[in-house]
Order: sequence, then C-alpha cells, then structure tokens
Amino acid sequence: MEELPLPAVSFPGREMIKQCLYVLMRKVSDLLPHRSSNAADLSTSWTKVRQFKLIEWPTLNLLWFNFLGDIPRIEIIEPEEECIPEEHFYAEVISSRIHPTVRELLYSSNEDIANHYCTIRPQADRRELLRIMNASSKWYRWAGADLIRTVNLKHQQRMVIIEMNSCPSGNKSVPFVDWGYEGYRRVMENGFLPILRSDGTLLPAGGLAVLYDVIKQRKESYGYALMLAKLTKEIVYLVNVGFEERLPPYMRWSPDGVCQLEIKPGEWRDIRALFRYVTRKPWLKLPLLSKTMIVNPVIACLAGGRNKLVAAKAYRHFNDAHADAGLKINVPYTLTDVTKEGILKYAQKMNYQMVVKVPYSNCGVGVYTITCKEELQNFFDAGHTYDKYIVQSIISHPRWERSGCPDQLFHIGCCPKFDPNNRYVADLRFMISAGPTGWTPVAIYGRRAPKPLTPNCPPGRSWDVLGTNLSTGADGTRGTDTSRLILVDENTFSDMSIGYDELVECYVQTVLAASAIDQQCQRLMSDRQHFNLPLFMQLDDDKTFVSEVALGCPRICEQNLEKNGCSESGEQTTSAEHVNNTPMVRLTV
Repeated sequence: MEELPLPAVSFPGREMIKQCLYVLMRKVSDLLPHRSSNAADLSTSWTKVRQFKLIEWPTLNLLWFNFLGDIPRIEIIEPEEECIPEEHFYAEVISSRIHPTVRELLYSSNEDIANHYCTIRPQADRRELLRIMNASSKWYRWAGADLIRTVNLKHQQRMVIIEMNSCPSGNKSVPFVDWGYEGYRRVMENGFLPILRSDGTLLPAGGLAVLYDVIKQRKESYGYALMLAKLTKEIVYLVNVGFEERLPPYMRWSPDGVCQLEIKPGEWRDIRALFRYVTRKPWLKLPLLSKTMIVNPVIACLAGGRNKLVAAKAYRHFNDAHADAGLKINVPYTLTDVTKEGILKYAQKMNYQMVVKVPYSNCGVGVYTITCKEELQNFFDAGHTYDKYIVQSIISHPRWERSGCPDQLFHIGCCPKFDPNNRYVADLRFMISAGPTGWTPVAIYGRRAPKPLTPNCPPGRSWDVLGTNLSTGADGTRGTDTSRLILVDENTFSDMSIGYDELVECYVQTVLAASAIDQQCQRLMSDRQHFNLPLFMQLDDDKTFVSEVALGCPRICEQNLEKNGCSESGEQTTSAEHVNNTPMVRLTV
C-alpha cells in the first residue's frame, strides 16, 4: 500500500515537534546558496535533508505531511539532485524486471508495430496507420488510455477503450530494474522539451514548474520535475496547487495569461512553461488561453482528455473519416448528451444493464455501473449538478442479463495466481507521449477488480466486480490500493493472459484515440490565444459545465453563451447528438 499522509491531529507535543522541524530545515538551509526562512527555500532544505539521508525517507514524508502541512507547497528541484527511486516509484517495482513481451513493445518502432498490427488486422491501411502514428500532436502530447479485453457474441476479441486521461499515472508502476527513469524521460523529451525549444522566442521570460493537486500524485510529479531539471539544467518549481476549486495564495495568473509563483514573500516569479498533473477540474485553475506554455493544456481536457462526452464525438468523427482505411477506435455502445430524465428512459430500455458516467470526473469517481434499480437510485441520490451525461452498454459476464445494445461486449478478465479458479475483471493502462516524430509508448500497468466475476451479479454491488480503479476515498484522493495493481513484470504480467498481439492493439487503440482528441483540439483552438466557443457548445451544450469553464477561463466569456447549442429556455436543440423529448418526471426509480 502506498504511504498515505495521516490527518494532522492536535496533541500537546505537536507544536514542539513542528518547531523542531522548522529548526532542522533552517539548519540544513546552510547547504543553499543563500539563507532564508521562506517556505520555498525551506522546501528545498527539506529536499536536502532527504538527499543527505539525515532521516529515512518514509519518516520524512510522514513528518512533512503531518506537521508542516501549512507550508506553501513550493519545492525547489535542482538539476544536481540525487535520484532516489523510493521517491518516484512504488516499492513493489523497484526490484522487479519488465516482462520480455512488454519490453519488446516498449522498444519497438512505430513502423514495426504498424506492420504487426496490419498482420493481425489485415483490413487496416498500413500507410494511413503509420501516418497517424508518426504525426506530431499539437495539443494532446501526453495521454493515457484504460483498455479492457473483451469478446462479443460472435466470439470476436478486441481491446476496447474505456476512457482517456489528460494527465495519466503510470511511470511509478513500471518495473524499475531494466527501465529506470526511462518513462519520465520519454514524456519530457518527447512531449515537453520540443515545444519549449520551438516556442522559446514566443514564451515569456521566466522559470519552469510542475504542478500537482493531490498528495498521492506527488511521487510521479516529483519524478517529472527532477527529470525536467536534469534535462534543462535549470531549477524547477514543484508546486502543490491543492485540491480546492481555487488557486492557492502563492500562485496566480497575470491578465495576459502568464503563470506567476510567489517564491518569496512578496516576490513573484513568472513561469514560461509548466507541466501539469492537475486532475480535479483543471479549467478552474489553469486558463484556456495563456502565454505560459502548459502541457497538457486545458483544451486537451475539454476536447476529450477529461471530457468523456466530447471524446465520444471525437471517436465517432475519427471512425467515420477512417472507415475506408479500416481503422476504428473500439468503444462500448455509447449514448451522449443524455439528461437525467433520459437516463431513466434508457435504464428501462437497457434492462438496467448500463454504465452512467459524469463526463468530467476521473479516478473512478462519477462512474456508475447499473445492474438494478437500487444502483440507478444511487446515481440520482449523489446529487450531480451537470445537465448532460453519457450512457454506455455495460461490459459484463455472458450469463448476466443482456442490455439489448448492438454488439454487446463481455469481459475476458484475468486469473491471478492467488485465486486461479476465478476470473477477475482487469484493465490495462497504456501511457503514450507525442513528439516531433510521432507517438511513442511510455508506461503500462494493469489493475483488477476487488471481487471475482461470477455468473450471478451481486445485487447492488456490481462495482466490486466491475470497477478496477485503484484510487481510494469518496473523491479518489485518499490513496491507492496497490494490492490490486498488476505489474508488467516477469512474475505477475502473465496473470493478464495478454500477449504481444494484444499489446500492439492496445498501443494502436491509444494512439488512434489520442489522435482523434488532438484533432478535436485543433478544430476548437488554432493557437494559444483563440478558442472556438460556438463549436465547443455544439459539441457540449451542457450550460452548467460551460459556465464552470468560464469561471476559470473568463476570456471566453466575451462570446454569448446563450446562442450556441441551447435555446433561451435552456432546452436541448438539434445540435446535440441525441434529442431527448421525454417529459419531466420525478428523479426516483
């Protein structure tokens, strides 16, 4: 289990311990070029304490998070800082080796992968596939897909995209022995540095930063910050922006879109480029239009990386455009722009065998597997405030009740060694990054559900059988259940029963989905200063969501939010994917 910060509690000696830690850091500040009691410099001192191993790192983390939680979370990462694997990887992976099949995929060229894919999928146009794989992505340069191995009623197996992510986890979960920091390096070398160098004259003067908003994400965020510092030979600011729906007091944006950090009391420093691991409503903390370079920018979220509703339309657009080339993004049967009243209607049509998703959430939060009226009522009782949702056909056991949707899919799952007589739902996270010469694989890991997949669905507990997300806590921020992590190492990857063919299909599916979203990004935003709001509201006419985006990105408010996709009364218009004429009903089952 990953170390978790305990709640800061009050007891008689707490303040004394806290003061001792402050003194310790100030003493260590002698290691710095200058002495200061500033929070950012104290954070750097804290890094020095770890670096010189004055206290063991698990103890340091516990002390830091519980006694110094009120320090503004700006850490200074220096290029010469030592790489400590425990700081950037799960303990389970540090002594493990990558499975040979996974290693082969990670080191294969796009040309080799395209050749292999067209061998197992002969209908695919190799030239068009290779063109997509080798194309440079403009906005969506760091992507992750969650994929499930499925079979349909025709016994056809395929890897299916469940969702994409605009700041995916993964590098901390890859076996370390023969991979090391290569994943962190690939993301920075392919997805960040080329833009930093090509746009250098267009960016404001200033420093570099890595942002994150959840403590459990610090492990990878710190890894990216350290890699960026070493590659650029510059100081990098590692900033915890907090999980609240507002910026912390030590971060702000100038009127013309330059990120600024308060590195000393009253002293603000401009940031010319930042890498963000901000997962909760990033549009409330990062502007859509900015002069500071952001990877991934907010547009990557709105166009599908964190917007499942718009992503579904991007996939549909891509599949229509590439049908003649035999290329298709595999997804479950999906309905978009579904109101709460529409969810009731579809639940009845689909025999209460469906998945309802809040389009803008992540970490497994906002995903509801519906197999009975009780689970549908749980969705309504949660009090969601958005106007539109997506509904998908559930991927389940062949003996469960059927949804009646076209091309219904079923889980193949995995057989873990600790329980070889049962199959468990499992998915695969596949991370990729894009550079000037195209996409490249970065990280892979698997996850399994808590309970085995059985012929009889447990009443009201389908998520225990179908849900694979490792995040814990009601909002997904409490921690990570690493007991269900499936490493791609020599010992456990075989549990997935996945070979090179399936890995190739996973990579291709991830690249196709990421390319579809980036094309959507480019249709919506030609450069960092222009956003096509009318087109966006045709794709997503959820007025509640658009208003939320406008709060964090006020420069788009110059356009009339009422004119596109919604009538004056707020009713859905024909610009939406599905028109729902169901009369208003009481939202209970």
